[in-house]
Formats: sequence, structure tokens, C-alpha cells
Amino acid sequence: MPGMTNWEYDIESPAPLDSKLYIYRYGYSGYNPYDAYPLSKDTTLRHGNYDYGRDSVEWSDTLEDHTLPASLYLDEKPDWFGSLAWPSIGPDVPGYATEQIPAEYRFLNGTDP
Repeated sequence: MPGMTNWEYDIESPAPLDSKLYIYRYGYSGYNPYDAYPLSKDTTLRHGNYDYGRDSVEWSDTLEDHTLPASLYLDEKPDWFGSLAWPSIGPDVPGYATEQIPAEYRFLNGTDP
């Protein structure tokens, strides 16, 4: 949130619950007696994330390209999207999420797009 105070950038759990805010808390289960997932921090890609603690975008120093693809899941529009816009959700879509996705289309129309 804007104006964050009493925060740290990241922490690996298990860690004592305290009143600090963390931008990233790795492996946190919500229940202290459980161990943290050991690969949480090592397998996380932090690239192009904005946080209010630093009031800036944090880029990974291991990736030179700052262009994010339309989807981190698929390389191109899948056939099952039919005539619907691709991508349907994201900051580059007017209104952020104004386009229908196939599940919504099916629900409203009873058929595939």
C-alpha cells in the first residue's frame, strides 16, 4: 500500500509472526509449526514487479528484456479462444479486463466461442 512503513523486502518462512509488512514472504504456510517450502525463494522469478515499499519497479538483473509476453502460459492465441480477443486480460487491454474469456462466453451463450 502507498506510504508503507515498518516493512522489509523479503523473508523466508518459517519466521516469527510480527507486525512488519513484507513485500515477499516465501514459503509461508500461515501456520508457524510447518516448515517453509524449501524452494520457494530459489524458484521465484521476480521481474517487473512494482512495490510500494520501494515505490519502484524491481527488475531481475538476470534478464535484460523488460518486455513481458501477452501470456506467460501460452506463446500464442489458443484455438479454443475462437473469435475472442487475445489476450483478454491485462494492462494492455483497454479497461484491464473488459474482454470475455471462453468460460464466460460459454456460460452466457451456451456454446464455444
